Amino acid sequence: MEIFSTIVFITALIIGFFVIFTTYDQYILVIWSFICAVWIFPLWVRVCFKKNCCYQKIFSDEDYGRLLTDGYIEYKPAKRNTSEKLLKILLVLNILVTVTGVISFALLSEIFTSIVCAVSVIGSLFYLMVIIENGEKEQDNRKWVNYLLIVVYILFFFLALGSVVNATISAIEFDSYPPHGDIYDVTRNNQTHKMHINCIGTGSPTILLFHGLGGQALDWSWIQPSLSNLTKTCSFDRSGYGWSEPGTLPRDSRQISLDTRELFKAANIVDHDVILVGHSMAGFNMRVYHGYFPEKTLGMVCLDCVDPQNIPEGVDQYEVPLLYSMGRYLNALGIQRLVFALTKTFTLDISLLPTHVHTEYLMNVLKYKYIPTWIYEWSDFPMSGEETVSTGNLGDMPFLVFAAGKGLNNTGLTRLSEDSRLITLDDCDHMIPFREKYANIVVEKVKELVEEVCQYSC
Repeated sequence: MEIFSTIVFITALIIGFFVIFTTYDQYILVIWSFICAVWIFPLWVRVCFKKNCCYQKIFSDEDYGRLLTDGYIEYKPAKRNTSEKLLKILLVLNILVTVTGVISFALLSEIFTSIVCAVSVIGSLFYLMVIIENGEKEQDNRKWVNYLLIVVYILFFFLALGSVVNATISAIEFDSYPPHGDIYDVTRNNQTHKMHINCIGTGSPTILLFHGLGGQALDWSWIQPSLSNLTKTCSFDRSGYGWSEPGTLPRDSRQISLDTRELFKAANIVDHDVILVGHSMAGFNMRVYHGYFPEKTLGMVCLDCVDPQNIPEGVDQYEVPLLYSMGRYLNALGIQRLVFALTKTFTLDISLLPTHVHTEYLMNVLKYKYIPTWIYEWSDFPMSGEETVSTGNLGDMPFLVFAAGKGLNNTGLTRLSEDSRLITLDDCDHMIPFREKYANIVVEKVKELVEEVCQYSC
């Protein structure tokens, strides 16, 4: 029985780790962690190390029978240990809670799932108390094993507790800050996920705003409201960022562009004349998107976009920073949220954006899917660069290239079009859309471009 239970326990761990680290969904981690913490692990402990703490065997069975027959001792039924009763009751209750949690995960809201998980984790505290009690009463040489199990169990407990707290906060934040705009189902390769797009304003051409690596639709909080006064303007979250669910792998520019196309179809803007505006790595995605669907693109604007033929020094290694690699596994446990709460620092300077979007922006960054998405896109950077180069040039399309003096060396992008215009922002860093002063310059230049192309196509 001990061997069988151990095999079941180890199998559950392996399956759990495999499922968690091959998906983005933090709620899979929640379900798995609290099942391990309040059911699988304690059950294994009880099967493998079950002890009768109120009875210590002093005599052999033969001596005990002789003493009982001769009347030297009186037979009294042994009282069942209170902790044994409590343990069985709690085991049944936690199995019921586990089943309820799985059902709610499949059928009900995420916030209800988180609450159920939290109740189950609280119940696991009683298991910890029982194990500690039995460990203190042990009289044999395996007492150290009980204390080792307590340590391991505490680790599982905090695994469950951290994931549940983080999932609960995320669910509350999602309900408190619903997405701006619309959510659409996007289906590709027989897989469906939800994507977010926010279109405001009216008119033609439609301006499509592509955010950079690790960004979201809120990156355009300075630019989109101003451009929407002129014409219809749409910002959106790529799969895995902001309010959009993760998409299929790999996360190269081809995959991203096809996801984006399906989103635009769902939003009924795929047949509009458009101007593409992108920041940083979105230069790859815009060019690949245009390469697939060139017929409706009237112009393109690059804000310090990456030039695949002039990668900055050090980036050509495409190594994922250690902090992000660790974050991929620890983010769902709330570690990233805890670090931010203690240090009040983050890689993106959110404080540059309008004050009213700070909380929403941070909420989206702290979601479990954010870091895995960032890693997958960064890991596929070389593939995206090759796909971008293969799209060729832009012909005589109007093409604005914004070069940040303290950003990437992207002035070479002007080679892509016979009608390229270089706008240099000498004192600006890479985060052009985040800085109000330079965002206003972008707005003015894009407005001029809209007026120009409308002379011929609108």
